[in-house]
Amino acid sequence: MMKSSQASVELRGMIIANDESGAVDHAMFLQAFNEFLSSKSWTFFGSTQHLETDVQVTPDFTLETE
Repeated sequence: MMKSSQASVELRGMIIANDESGAVDHAMFLQAFNEFLSSKSWTFFGSTQHLETDVQVTPDFTLETE
């Protein structure tokens, strides 16, 4: 059980690949994300969803959808 007084981090954004396609397979992401969380003994409460959209990354790393 998570204590209500614990500090937490809320994530909002998108994960993009650093290759030309920018595509990230949702299942592969979830596997890697779960491995990361397990390695830190952390837990994630929330949801994920697969998105298909064109994205431009501006120099300050803000994402803009087209």
